[in-house]
Amino acid sequence: MIWIRKSPLPTLFALIILLTGCASPLVMLPDDVGTSGLLVGQISSATWPEVSYSDPLISYDHVEFESEENASSKPRKPNIVTRYHIGGVRANTLIVPLAPGEYTLEGLQRSDGGSSFSTPYGTYSSNRYVNYPLKIKFKIERGRATNLGMIEIEHLKQRGDRSFATHRLDNTVELTTFLEERHHEMFNSLENKEFIQGFEQTMTHEELSKLRAFIAKQKIDSKPWQYDHTNDLIVTGNAGTLARISRDNKGKAHIRRIYNPHTVADLSDCGVSGSRAVCIVSKETILLLDNDTIKWYTLSDAAPINSVSPFGQAGILLIDDSRRFHVSYDNGESWSQYEGVLREKPIERSDYKPINMDSFGIYLGKEGYYVFEKHSDGPLVYADYEQRQHQILDLPKSVNNITQVEEKAGMLFIGPEKTEILHDELHFMSLSTKQWTVREVPTNLCSKMAILDEEANHIQLYCGNRDVQVTHDQGVSWSKKRPYETYFNNHP
Repeated sequence: MIWIRKSPLPTLFALIILLTGCASPLVMLPDDVGTSGLLVGQISSATWPEVSYSDPLISYDHVEFESEENASSKPRKPNIVTRYHIGGVRANTLIVPLAPGEYTLEGLQRSDGGSSFSTPYGTYSSNRYVNYPLKIKFKIERGRATNLGMIEIEHLKQRGDRSFATHRLDNTVELTTFLEERHHEMFNSLENKEFIQGFEQTMTHEELSKLRAFIAKQKIDSKPWQYDHTNDLIVTGNAGTLARISRDNKGKAHIRRIYNPHTVADLSDCGVSGSRAVCIVSKETILLLDNDTIKWYTLSDAAPINSVSPFGQAGILLIDDSRRFHVSYDNGESWSQYEGVLREKPIERSDYKPINMDSFGIYLGKEGYYVFEKHSDGPLVYADYEQRQHQILDLPKSVNNITQVEEKAGMLFIGPEKTEILHDELHFMSLSTKQWTVREVPTNLCSKMAILDEEANHIQLYCGNRDVQVTHDQGVSWSKKRPYETYFNNHP
């Protein structure tokens, strides 16, 4: 079902609260729902992914208590109370505890920056917000959760910058899995775990295929995707989007096929290599796309699965929260484990993170893969595809924060660390001699690395909106350029 809305984007300042004159409550999720109920759902958008963290505007008719003596014989006028529930949507998931009653989800609001200015009388600041009107009526019952489904919000360019379509998808299985895994105590405190269905009609298969094609097109046309996925033939996205693409002689991607994975889960962060993809669907379940065939695997020994990637012709790598590797070389038919770099404690799972934590970086090299824990000082593990052996690479003491690794010209490069005060450094190792070279970068805050020639001499480092450091001799000398003059102008 589709509703066309005109969004007042971007609108109003913090004064928008005058809609109600009431304070906006901060959403705190209880371990025990008690006599309340829950409003739940999922919010998704390929056009505006920022809406996955937003504040729902909810209204209800507030009835004041009146004794029989003071009760008026006149017809009662509605007393509509409208409030933003701060933090009601986090990591694509809508959860708001509410007292039993009838309500309307008027819309969603997200921050769009702000400004401040000084006067002789003080400093004044204001915030800008973007609003997405929805007008969805629902009912809350004690000890139950009302599910509004997956609300997919996408831009309608042909109707102007302020228009969007709202699609409703049945996400009962996906949302139940999320609540059981991330909010176990709260979910178990419900008197009845069967959702009250807050949507009447969902999309047909044909409509869902068209939506997924739209999502895939949005993604392959985006500069970030083109930058990170130059050789991939599979594109993934929200609403269960899995698509195969082809490239013309100019390298432009075109959609070739839309798959039906039988889930509307957000597959944006699947591991992709060439024409293969591996996706985390729950803490112990993965989806594999291989040779146009989709398979599901439940791996309780690997739970909770944190990060995934396919490799080679039939390889699958899973890493759990304890940094234990689970490896298959036959498309999931058999598995082995590597426990050489176990963490002292598993990674802590925030309630507000999506199912796919993606805490580990996985880089597929020419003869093996590399694994590192993001934003840590190591370890950096290498595994040879043929020998199937894992080894911990020795790192220079100056490595404090691994964010990116890349093989080029017989060398392994570690990207800049985005230091706050000290100058950044470029690290690279000869794959034959295992010797490291460390080159100082004449600035800090560098966060991205692009190696632009086959000899790995021409390297550019993105160091903020006004600074790209460029070298043509592997970091012996550097020059500064504006981003619009460099590789990062078209590959943010």
